[in-house]
Amino acid sequence: SNGKIKIGNGVDVFNFLKSKLRGAKKEKFLVVLLNSKNYVIRTIEVAEGSVSEVRPFIREVISRTLEYFADRLICVHNHPSGDPSPSPEDRALTNDLIRAADCVEVKLLDHVIIADDGYFSFNENGEMGNGQKRE
Repeated sequence: SNGKIKIGNGVDVFNFLKSKLRGAKKEKFLVVLLNSKNYVIRTIEVAEGSVSEVRPFIREVISRTLEYFADRLICVHNHPSGDPSPSPEDRALTNDLIRAADCVEVKLLDHVIIADDGYFSFNENGEMGNGQKRE
């Protein structure tokens, strides 16, 4: 199936990963690696743990992105609480990820939080750093 799935927005991310993340008892942090046309190259689970413990290694996110020669990436994690609203930590992490991706010239398109009540997309909410949506 890899190479045929195209992801363009938060709804696509939600539909692609909801079966894997909704109802999960633990917080998981995934990275969806994309080519320049937003087709999925691969999805990698970077971290798993309780809400308070998950601080995914930015280094690992970036190294995996480079390993698979991805041009773009979307970070995704779940909130087992059922509420997809981002925490201050989620916002800080997003900013760190944006900076790290920019340094190696890959484009972080979005950070999506999936929960029982739906999802939150940083991009759709204009929170990817510059206030503009990333395409």
